[in-house]
Amino acid sequence: PATTLPDLFEAQVGRTPDAAAVVFGSGTEREALSYAELNARANRLAHLLMAEGVGPEDLVAICLPRSVDLVVSLLAVVKAGAAYLPLDPDYPVERLVATLADGRPMALI
Repeated sequence: PATTLPDLFEAQVGRTPDAAAVVFGSGTEREALSYAELNARANRLAHLLMAEGVGPEDLVAICLPRSVDLVVSLLAVVKAGAAYLPLDPDYPVERLVATLADGRPMALI
């Protein structure tokens, strides 16, 4: 049985690959990904992160505005076995720098 978040997500992809997994925005600014599309994008980024040495017990900082790319990045980090450090891009630069210095992530998205 599926026990990890990536396992549970993969099982959902298998059940409903064409269903909407993530929708962001509205009108002409609307972006949507199916479960299969989200899985493919997250897998590509996860493999890139792993090729750069990211793995279990590593920390990856993610500094993106709310978007489909943010969801892809969060899922990719989890699929790579790492943990993520969320950074709000609207925070003052000094606060972001201090958070990065404290967290010492292996990578930054």
